[in-house]
Amino acid sequence: MPKGDHAEISIRMILHPIITAFMCVWMGGIVFFIALVITFHFKDELLVNPAIALLMPLGMMTFGYLLMTVPFQVEAKKAEAIIKNIIT
Repeated sequence: MPKGDHAEISIRMILHPIITAFMCVWMGGIVFFIALVITFHFKDELLVNPAIALLMPLGMMTFGYLLMTVPFQVEAKKAEAIIKNIIT
């Protein structure tokens, strides 16, 4: 509960819509590739071990997620510090 000399400000930071759209396309392509690997595995047409074939898309998914979240969190913390500095 705020006291007499304090205020609480709530700020919602989100990714830019173009970044969100790009990441949806990126992750959708990876899910499509994983579906292809699984389909070829069950048809016995996969030329490599399925675990090896899934390492690349899972690595790409992890990379994409980290590429999206880590810089966003860093910039959000910087913006929060700047806003706090301006207000105080």
